[in-house]
Amino acid sequence: MSCEKDDPTVIDPVLNLPTISNTLISPSLIFSDSVKSVAVATVQSVDPIGTVTVTVTDPNGLVRVFVLKDDGNLPDTVANDGKYSGYINFIMDCRLVGDYKSDFLAKTQPGLSSNIITQNFSVKNLDGLHPVISNLFVSPHDALRGQLTPFIFRVNVTDPDGQCDILHVTYKGYYPLGQPLQNNYDLLDDGSCCLIPPFNSVSGDSVANDGTFTRLLAGAPDSLGYYKYFFYALDRSGDTSNILIDSIFVHN
Repeated sequence: MSCEKDDPTVIDPVLNLPTISNTLISPSLIFSDSVKSVAVATVQSVDPIGTVTVTVTDPNGLVRVFVLKDDGNLPDTVANDGKYSGYINFIMDCRLVGDYKSDFLAKTQPGLSSNIITQNFSVKNLDGLHPVISNLFVSPHDALRGQLTPFIFRVNVTDPDGQCDILHVTYKGYYPLGQPLQNNYDLLDDGSCCLIPPFNSVSGDSVANDGTFTRLLAGAPDSLGYYKYFFYALDRSGDTSNILIDSIFVHN
């Protein structure tokens, strides 16, 4: 038997962390610019819950936070049953296709955090609309073999689902005898025309986000004949645009 007195300053080390056991997002597949899904999280906790949230991160990294409640008001159906509900509700200026990461988190009133459950939903294009490229510009159209020459490639690109749906604008290049070029560069709409060279480190684009995609390159072609270039765009759904073709003639 111990004669020691209880120390009233000793703090009980047991922490009552809340737990999220189940989550739901419905619908989890969106075919429009407007997202309105119901998010539900089942929470168990000894201590009173302070907040339950779902944090949504879109494919470009934009973060939106939505609060879930257990108050019996729609979309919640029964108050105080441990199921917290709310709307993931926002409208996009441009339909951003891809997976949207959704992290569910509960916190008690004292501020203790639960486990995090991640559940994604997806935004897709229903009609499979393709991007369109036009107004191909290549300059110069001829060059001397072995002479370092600056080249400009430029196209206009539009997408029926909005400019944010454009994933890549690029080309495939071929030597005069048909072998593929080893290095192909994306054309960019980033407004980097006025950065200081070296060549190939900036796109040469004049105005960012205006639908005109550009690539400034410098090379010394070593084969005589016509170098051929096939330009196209690819959207986030994997749909490919029409193809535009041009060539550069290399001579002595």
